[in-house]
Amino acid sequence: MAAIVWDHVSRWCKVPPIFGFSVRDVSDLHKSIKLGVVEKEAFHGIVIIACWEIWKAKNEKVFAGKEVKIEEIIGYIKLFAFLWYKHRSKKRPLDWSSWCKFELM
Repeated sequence: MAAIVWDHVSRWCKVPPIFGFSVRDVSDLHKSIKLGVVEKEAFHGIVIIACWEIWKAKNEKVFAGKEVKIEEIIGYIKLFAFLWYKHRSKKRPLDWSSWCKFELM
């Protein structure tokens, strides 16, 4: 499940496939990715939110027996990252359509 989520995030953000073997690998990913400054900032937030959503889905599966829906996880990542970026960034205004295409400039 996590591998599928990371694959989707990497394709959405137009970066090479994401393989993290530790939390540090994933949290430092934005430092080595070839993106512009604006995209790098957004990508870092997306990675943090993706980690949270993956962790949350795993806990819901293990402790509540809830079915994991990958589309739902990806939807939450896009939604929460959009809200975070839109309200925290001092860059230009951002609309949902551009966000879903990862077009920030």
